[in-house]
Parts: sequence; structure tokens; C-alpha cells
Amino acid sequence: MKYAIMVLTLLGVLATPRLASAITGNDLYPWCKADRNFCVVYIEGWVNGVTAKSIARRQKDLFRHPTMKVCLPSNLPRKQQTDVFLNYLRDHPEMWDKTAGILAWLAFKDAWPC
Repeated sequence: MKYAIMVLTLLGVLATPRLASAITGNDLYPWCKADRNFCVVYIEGWVNGVTAKSIARRQKDLFRHPTMKVCLPSNLPRKQQTDVFLNYLRDHPEMWDKTAGILAWLAFKDAWPC
């Protein structure tokens, strides 16, 4: 039942007429607090996207500036990824108007700089 609710919630979000990049911390934080599994799925998707892009660019950084590097540990547990993201949102409510992907990048950059 919980899985069905999560899928329906995700479908509702996807059916919302706006781009994924337009999702902000104001949107994501309440969703994650209401359903942690939703947040786990979002963060896992972000990490998978970054990993795929890194491989596609032959290990080049997504951003060329050295301070923007993120070096995720191998076999990083999803729970820890989610905890880092939620803690960043909790500690930086002034950033909630930024896109969620940028917020995830900033959270992970702070936690795992190169």
C-alpha cells in the first residue's frame, strides 16, 4: 500500500505542468518530510544522473571550477545521501527558492568535496 501511495504521489508530481528543474526546495522539503521514500527516490535519481553524466564526460567535472567538484564515496548508502540532502535543506531555508537539483549539488559538494 505504501508503495502504491508513493507511485501515485510521484505520478502526481510528474503530471504537474512544470519542468523538473523548476522544483525548488520549497516544493521538495515538505514532500520529503511527508514521505521519506519519495525523497530517497529523488536523491537516488539525482546521484544516478550525476554518475551517468560523469561517465559520459569521461570523468570530467560537471562544472569546471575546482570548488564545484563532488566526489561521492563508492557504495554510498541511499539513507546517508538523503540525510545529507535533508540536513542541507533544514540548515539552509534561505536557499529553498533554488532548483532542487542545484540544492542537491550544493549539499553533496559540502559533504563530499574533492
